[in-house]
Amino acid sequence: NDTRASLIGLNVYRLRLSAFVIAGLLAGVSGTLFALYGRYASALYMFYHVSGEGVVWAIVGGVGTLTGPFVGTSLFVLIREVISSHWQHHALIVGAFAILVVIYAPKGIVGLWNDWISKKFGGGWK
Repeated sequence: NDTRASLIGLNVYRLRLSAFVIAGLLAGVSGTLFALYGRYASALYMFYHVSGEGVVWAIVGGVGTLTGPFVGTSLFVLIREVISSHWQHHALIVGAFAILVVIYAPKGIVGLWNDWISKKFGGGWK
C-alpha cells in the first residue's frame, strides 16, 4: 500500500525501482543460465507460452509465499518429465492439475499446506 508505506517513511518510488531492477537482474541471470545449460538460445523462448508456464507454476505453488513458486515449478517439471516419457499429451494432465489446484486450493499448494499445519500445530511454513 503506497500510502501506508510513505506514512512510515519509506520512499515508495525508490522501493519500486529497486524491485524492478532486481527482478530484471534475476530474469537476465536466469535467462543466461538457461541458455548456458541448454547450449542454445532461441527466440521461441520469448513466446508467451513459456512465460505463461512460469506464472501458472507460481500460482499453483502459492503466490503469497516464498517457497510456493519453487514448489509449483518443481512439481510441474516433475509431472512434465515423468508423464511426457509415457504419453504425448502430458499438457492435458498438467492443465487439469492446475485447474484443480486453483479451484480447491486458491492459495496454492503451499497455502494449503500452511492452512493444514496451522490447524494441526498452530504454525506454518513460509
